[in-house]
Amino acid sequence: MRSHLDAPHPLDREVAELAATEAPWRRAAVVPIIAVFAVQLVVGTIVIVSGLPRHGDETAGYALIAEVVLLLIVLACGRPLAIRTGGWAVALC
Repeated sequence: MRSHLDAPHPLDREVAELAATEAPWRRAAVVPIIAVFAVQLVVGTIVIVSGLPRHGDETAGYALIAEVVLLLIVLACGRPLAIRTGGWAVALC
């Protein structure tokens, strides 16, 4: 049986070749989304298990810790994209 890629459509062949190409943006898009839930779960679990206060000003500190960890994850995942585009300044502007 013939595939639709056997037909003389050059664009179909080009798209099929690109499907196997590694996409660094995929990791940069998916990992931070998963990391939001993972960091929230880990920080929340640590707070509950260790008996730390769960109300008041202390919660702002927990949020700050979680945000810094998430920032580090986003920077680590976005670094390959920034390198490919010529640096962070070019990637963000």
